[in-house]
Amino acid sequence: MNIKYLNTDIRKKIVRLAKNAGILLLIYLSIWLLEKNHLLRCSILDDLNFFKNFCNNGFWGSVFSGGYKFRPVSNGALWMAAEICQKNIYLYGYLNVFINAIATFLVYIFINENSKSQWYGVVGALLYMTSRFSYYQITTQIGVMETVSTILFILIIRNLYIYMKDGDSKYYCYALISYGLCSMSHERYTIMFPILIYAWFVTEGQLKKQTGRRKYGLLIGTICEFAIIMLIFKLMVADILMGTGGQSVSSTFSVTEMLKNVAKSVGYLLGVNGSASDIYLTMVAWSAYTVWIKGIVIASIVCAGTIIIVGVLDILKNIKLQERKKQLCIMLFFILSIGAMVLISSATIRVELRWMYAPYTAVIALLIYTAQLETDRKKSIVKDTLLIIYFVGMIFFNMFSRNFYSNLYYWGNYTIANALTDSTYARYGDDMYSKSWVIITDVQPNNAFEDLMKQYDVYDEYELKVQVIASVNELENIQNLENKEVLFWDKTINQFINLTNVIKNKEISGN
Repeated sequence: MNIKYLNTDIRKKIVRLAKNAGILLLIYLSIWLLEKNHLLRCSILDDLNFFKNFCNNGFWGSVFSGGYKFRPVSNGALWMAAEICQKNIYLYGYLNVFINAIATFLVYIFINENSKSQWYGVVGALLYMTSRFSYYQITTQIGVMETVSTILFILIIRNLYIYMKDGDSKYYCYALISYGLCSMSHERYTIMFPILIYAWFVTEGQLKKQTGRRKYGLLIGTICEFAIIMLIFKLMVADILMGTGGQSVSSTFSVTEMLKNVAKSVGYLLGVNGSASDIYLTMVAWSAYTVWIKGIVIASIVCAGTIIIVGVLDILKNIKLQERKKQLCIMLFFILSIGAMVLISSATIRVELRWMYAPYTAVIALLIYTAQLETDRKKSIVKDTLLIIYFVGMIFFNMFSRNFYSNLYYWGNYTIANALTDSTYARYGDDMYSKSWVIITDVQPNNAFEDLMKQYDVYDEYELKVQVIASVNELENIQNLENKEVLFWDKTINQFINLTNVIKNKEISGN
């Protein structure tokens, strides 16, 4: 090969790599600016013993553990995150942002590489990045599980889309690999099995007309992979139908409740939240939307629906039969992917917003794919205008929703635990374990204060001394008070106030 051309090729690769690195960095900084007030500062609830579990159990013990759930891929990612951060919870917050930036970058790449203009990729990435569905992935340690699963889901639909568009079977194989990893990251994604079959059936059906044969090896491989996944789950978990909150779907399933959950899920994807009784899951109820926000959401729904309708009508009227079938099949592929994820998320006792992040990615792909289908210039302008209106509307709505994080079911605990961290570990580090603590509060979070403070002692190296009392009046019953650190929970400002110096100076009153 001519050195001149080799050097040119290398230069192009370096430029492409630098460009992608710059885009990833820009995405990371954008997410950090968007989420900087929500970055991890402590662990609560399911996260509480995260570092202890993953730092003490080793790789094999962390990854290949059975019982309640079997998720070796996401467990491997969690173990790696724990090893990188050790007990540095602040570093973990930035790691969450970075992993979510990778997911956003993949959305950008997926849409951009299959679009006629780069701005479609930018629109898709921004819709994904600013979505209110990201709250769990950013604000919890176990959120890495959801992010990794979503990344693999993006790879599934990306590879299946290219396979359906170009007929290149290697992309179906890539999708199979992604599907296996995704199912081992979270069992919810096993529902994509029939979508794989659909993609094979319609694509090989079209190819058969050209080559006279189907590649049945791909179908056999898909069925075998699904069977192996089901067998692994059967061997490794106590109940293959175990759902949310440790309750088996076999004992809680109801067709009526599932249909209600499906309606809720579709509403969440469109920007329509449920009643006030669900705000612990949805952040804000439809009734609490301002008039402007309701108008924005309704306008966005109308725009999205119009894009789909205009796209379908254009396909039916203006495109050759073979190309028409392919485009309709691809649109149906995205719709079926959305439906499959909605259905599996609706089969359990409740629907959480975070479960809608993956199907929302398919919604974005569907809208952008349909908006740029070839048609006359006038209709293209109309569809692009509708897409811009939808984009701007969803950005405004998601920014509005972020004002209501405090309504989430774990946010009250999170607020107290963050304040406790600020007054203890953030201030003293491991030296806090050499002190005796008194906490004055009449509020009891779901996790004991001792557990919240002990979480940073990953290897159980220290002994913690802490007493919790309900009021200042009880201080007189505590011995050696002058040698203790005293924290008072002020619920009006959601902070702990250190009274230690006040007590030492004998300035505390008894009321």
